[in-house]
Amino acid sequence: MLRNVTRHGQVATTLNAQSGQCVYLNHAAGSIPAPPVVESLTASVEGIAAHGTANPLHFEKWLTGLVEVRRALAGFVGAKSEHEIALTSSGTDAINRLVRSLAWQRSDRVVLPDNEFVSNCAPWLRLRDQGVSIALVRTAEDGMIDLQHLRALLSSQTRLVSVSHTPNSIGAMQPIAEIGAIAAERGVLFHLNACPTIGQVSLDVDDVGCTFMTATARKYLRGPATGGFLYVREAALGELRPPSIGWMTGSWDANSQSLEPWRDARMFHDGHPLFADWLALGEAVAYVASLGGMASVARRVSEVSRCALEELSGRKNLVVYGPRRPQDRAALISFGAPPRTPREVVAFLRERGIVAEAGNFLCPVPLAKNGVSEAARISVHYTNSIEELTFVGRVLDELPK
Repeated sequence: MLRNVTRHGQVATTLNAQSGQCVYLNHAAGSIPAPPVVESLTASVEGIAAHGTANPLHFEKWLTGLVEVRRALAGFVGAKSEHEIALTSSGTDAINRLVRSLAWQRSDRVVLPDNEFVSNCAPWLRLRDQGVSIALVRTAEDGMIDLQHLRALLSSQTRLVSVSHTPNSIGAMQPIAEIGAIAAERGVLFHLNACPTIGQVSLDVDDVGCTFMTATARKYLRGPATGGFLYVREAALGELRPPSIGWMTGSWDANSQSLEPWRDARMFHDGHPLFADWLALGEAVAYVASLGGMASVARRVSEVSRCALEELSGRKNLVVYGPRRPQDRAALISFGAPPRTPREVVAFLRERGIVAEAGNFLCPVPLAKNGVSEAARISVHYTNSIEELTFVGRVLDELPK
């Protein structure tokens, strides 16, 4: 059972930025790395400093370690094996590599929600330069996808549907299993951008029905700031090509001066591995297991998230955006406190040692559908305590009118 853990223990009402403590509520941007992740990063840097970046004795050990990382990630998301997992520099890198790996035809169509985050929107929109058409699915004011409209948009020309598990400016948890089933019915490829939710909810690629999944290390996995991964269903590997070429992409034949790409997800690798970050990513996955596994973590995140929603929704001076039902929400809450601007609200919180964020989070459409251009946002994790959230509520009660 996951304990009611908090980075700083009990929270006093006098907690402030000058005390050196903080209530960290910005996990949707990037979490505080788990202790084994920091230890792994430190060990890697010390190893490189002592033995060099390519000492054969250590290089081979690190390469073997990356196989274990890919194997751990495969188990974490329910993939068949490490052959369906590629390591990337970030979630955005994983999305861009996926976009470039498919051989596009001018008759192809890609379907996206109309409220996507820029990193899962701009790379697909760029395909219009190749004659690929883009269709946008309607979403409601609360951020949820209109499944009937999605069905209506899918046609014989639709090659792929791409959806972020949640738009990170409003926290609507999209019905990804239903989306996966609709895509499967029509024989359409389905890409899930799991960057906002990997590590806060259990994700199994077969349950979701996705062909591809992209994810980042730095958010709810509590991994390093750099690093991500791409899952590719084995059945789809045949229609992919390496998005870039390097010495890690395949087997080089010196006689014919040709490179034969790997026939698994390693085709997405190119240059020198990000050993420190990727080995630390493996430690992040192992740390989840040490807490009782993803089911235990997800229960705790849900408990903390519901508490946060209750604290904010119950205050008359705040306007909360997104789905009303807790089960439809990710572990983030965007809100306003008129007449104070979102940036004034966040500055007020930071003066009292509460780390939150304000803006449109490069995902402006969901907020625009609520009549605002920016919001304040808190995003919670299992590292937060109920006492911290109660403290946040009391601080918000003190907002100047």
